[in-house]
Amino acid sequence: ELNNVINGIKEFKCPFGRTTADMFEYNKLKNIYVEQRKTAKVLRKQMNKKNAENVDYVRDFEIKTKELLHKVHSYQCETCKLYRKHIKETELLDRFQKRAMKLEKTIEYEKDIYWRIFLNHVGVLNKMGYIENNYPNEKGMTTAAIRAENELFLSEIIVSGVLDTLKPDELASVICAITTEDLRADVYPEIPISKGTRKALNRIKDIRRRLTIIQRDFDIETPMYINSYYSPLIEYWVNGGEWDELIEQIPAGEGDVVRCFKRTIDVLRQLTVVPNVSQELVETARAAIDAINRQPIDID
Repeated sequence: ELNNVINGIKEFKCPFGRTTADMFEYNKLKNIYVEQRKTAKVLRKQMNKKNAENVDYVRDFEIKTKELLHKVHSYQCETCKLYRKHIKETELLDRFQKRAMKLEKTIEYEKDIYWRIFLNHVGVLNKMGYIENNYPNEKGMTTAAIRAENELFLSEIIVSGVLDTLKPDELASVICAITTEDLRADVYPEIPISKGTRKALNRIKDIRRRLTIIQRDFDIETPMYINSYYSPLIEYWVNGGEWDELIEQIPAGEGDVVRCFKRTIDVLRQLTVVPNVSQELVETARAAIDAINRQPIDID
């Protein structure tokens, strides 16, 4: 639509056969004449009649002003009914053309954005050693099998071995922390987080710090969560705690806790099926799932 407007302005035909350059020349002369006429009036008022030199100067200036007026009148633009419309549209033409160029650049950028995102992710995977000869290696296959907010982050946690020595309650607690989005809370659970979970999360923070730098280098902003708000609750639940006592620990709704625990089970189940996961971790994940999956969680 914008291009149609631009083409319409460019295709304007003067009824007198004049060009756009002629119109701008007329407009320039007209503006000069208006300013000179104002100056001539001021000079006439201030003229000292006793000073012949000043009188001659003012008269010469007035003559030149009238000559300029005759020149302005020689242009058909002076009487053309289309002049005002044409001059306005022509002045807008430059603005429209700049806007059209900007839109074209934006369209080209958006057209290639998904390809650039793909290449940026490939760059990260190459940097992290997940691709060899443009094909995923063992670590790459692990990442490809994961479904998460940031698959590479979870894959790095798995291959680091930080999860291998955790007990079922600690594993559930850690997975809960890395699948819970950041939130603001005024009241935190009174139940303490376990020492094993705390150590594991500290190691995971180092992984996130390193991966954040690499992602930033490749212009990737996929989030990596470490939020232990619900972690002590899921530890308590895995160890056989009562639901009513668990809910009393936080002001959050019961539904929020259930959704958090279900997300944790989803990732734990992935640990049991993705390739290149140690058998010890698989068994721990299964034990954690069995401990979480009871009323009112109950995931079939």
